[in-house]
Amino acid sequence: MVVFRNGRFSILLAIDLCITVSVLKIGRVWDNQWLSAMNGPFCPFPEGRQQTGRQSPTQSQSQKHATMNDSLIDVVIPKENAVFWMDDRGRWHNRHGRFEHKRIIDHFNQAIRRDGDGYYVTQVRGNVREKVYFHYADTPLFVVRIIEKTDLKGVLNTGEAIIIDPPALCIENDQLYQVRGVERIKFSDRALLTLASHLKETANGLIFQMGDRSWPIPENSDCCAT
Repeated sequence: MVVFRNGRFSILLAIDLCITVSVLKIGRVWDNQWLSAMNGPFCPFPEGRQQTGRQSPTQSQSQKHATMNDSLIDVVIPKENAVFWMDDRGRWHNRHGRFEHKRIIDHFNQAIRRDGDGYYVTQVRGNVREKVYFHYADTPLFVVRIIEKTDLKGVLNTGEAIIIDPPALCIENDQLYQVRGVERIKFSDRALLTLASHLKETANGLIFQMGDRSWPIPENSDCCAT
């Protein structure tokens, strides 16, 4: 991992040299995309059946809630009942272990959305729109790749591209973030390696340098409090 300590920029990169699908089983894959732990879709329907239509408002939160919306049936799962979660490095897990299949990981990342209730993953299957809120250890948004062209851009795990905004950068718990409104976006080890040439140590702390301009990067400040 990449860490910032005592105002110094140091890189401690652990590389896993053994890449194999069989190291951790994440469950049987349905349609080469989904996990049996999620019964194919994101939502864990009982007995392998999708449920549609309206459900009684007396049902507990542990049960599915469906509403008609624009001809689609919305099935919403609260994060307390989600069968998957994200760790502080942006890796997905379920009870079987860490997700290893790239196709599954990419699909989950690209399905991340946010509303007033928090972050969730969503997809449409037939006439059912699944919406599953999930737990995450730090933030669900990560810069995973840097594009150095006219503008310095970051590609998120969701597939979105953002402009790297030096005044919005901050350090918290030895990690680099960019703040966007109420969201904070964490830089992955891979992204930090690319940005290393822009990060300079000074007597007053770390700065971000681009061309002939530089910006101080505040550490453990309120800029990361979201």
